[in-house]
Amino acid sequence: MKLINDVYEFNNEIIKTKQPNKPQVLNKEDLLFALVSFHEEIQEFIECTNRNDVCGALDGLIDLTYFIFGRIRSMGITPEQFEKCWDMVQRANMNKRRGEKDRGTSIDAVKDIGWIAPDFTKILGE
Repeated sequence: MKLINDVYEFNNEIIKTKQPNKPQVLNKEDLLFALVSFHEEIQEFIECTNRNDVCGALDGLIDLTYFIFGRIRSMGITPEQFEKCWDMVQRANMNKRRGEKDRGTSIDAVKDIGWIAPDFTKILGE
């Protein structure tokens, strides 16, 4: 998956951060960095959207995606593990249907009775 490989390359070559040898949750410092970064990019997206700045809004979303993939790397998830987990989520999502949740819109997906959540334990080795 080109997107995640690009971000891993950036983190390896430019930032030079270490990737854990096995999957784990973020430590407190990395979690705080993630939250601040996500918030900053979401704010950029909102501000650009309010200004009708398509390019800026897209940049904010791409940067948010970059930070998200970077945090996946910081959790020790390999690109191969991520792609397998992604495929599981995709299959599970395709078993949902359009419906209304508590988000104030009918443009959403809901789980039917019997819907099964993805289980990453075999992929992540936990």
